[in-house]
Amino acid sequence: MQFYRRVLFIRGGAIGDFLLTLPTIHSFRDTFPEAHVEIVGTRSIIELAHQRFYAEAVKPIDYRPMASFFGRKTELCQDLCKYFASFDLIISYLFDPDGIFLENLKQAGAKKVINGPWKPNESSHAILQLAKPLSELGAEIKDITIRIYPTPADLEAATSHLPVLRNKEKCIVIHPGSGAERKNWPIESWAILSERLLNAGWKLIFTGGEADHKKLDYLSDKLAKTEKIFFLKNQPLPVVAGALKLAGNYLGHDTGISHLAAGAGCKSILFFGPTNPEVWAPPNTGTRILRPASGNLHDLDIEEVWSSVLQWY
Repeated sequence: MQFYRRVLFIRGGAIGDFLLTLPTIHSFRDTFPEAHVEIVGTRSIIELAHQRFYAEAVKPIDYRPMASFFGRKTELCQDLCKYFASFDLIISYLFDPDGIFLENLKQAGAKKVINGPWKPNESSHAILQLAKPLSELGAEIKDITIRIYPTPADLEAATSHLPVLRNKEKCIVIHPGSGAERKNWPIESWAILSERLLNAGWKLIFTGGEADHKKLDYLSDKLAKTEKIFFLKNQPLPVVAGALKLAGNYLGHDTGISHLAAGAGCKSILFFGPTNPEVWAPPNTGTRILRPASGNLHDLDIEEVWSSVLQWY
């Protein structure tokens, strides 16, 4: 098996896309422990990997000079040419149907480039499909579990925002949104479930980004004012990962934050629909999936959810 001294993974997309690729990078690192690994990806997401086991260094894909590599016969940034040429191996998951990016990488002096699937299909679990570049290296994926490694600084930042996490109290993190409304359980149902959790002695941490403000505001207005409700809004993903690891319990949908929760070691219940959990759900052993037969989350009954919560937590 050939040794690669310097290796670059290029992975754009949303949070879930990146996290589903981490088992491949993990297996690569296990197979080639002495390799220097870097990652190019979405600026806010790749920090989850930077100096957190996966990558010694990272570079944002929206770095302006990078645009020259996505056009034909453009003047390539010389600094980036030197950067790409410095790697013995580049594994790219970018959508490149016409081979323009690949052609420019070769022009820049890239030594070896392997293309991974940019968008998995329904044939098998997404993690297994994303691991296909390993077979071209004579390696294989060793474990499909998603793993995240928050640093002590991440954990400290999480407790600074949420002091309740310092006391190891009975907390559960809830992320009531996702990237598509069709993948969401009705917010009214979340409010009913939240009231039951509060009455059962749980402290609730609601998390979300800018796209989730309306849902978080609804829950803040709907639920009775109590010292048992907390909010973690618009925080860097490493901080969210730290909060998830410390809380240890999670409820959410088919969304990147749910994959982050699984990777942080949360005991999770995830509501799936209409997407297929056999392809997209985190395969971690601490994850339980609820999916109505219709695939429509509006058909997921509150009593079924509550029963699962009582059994799981």
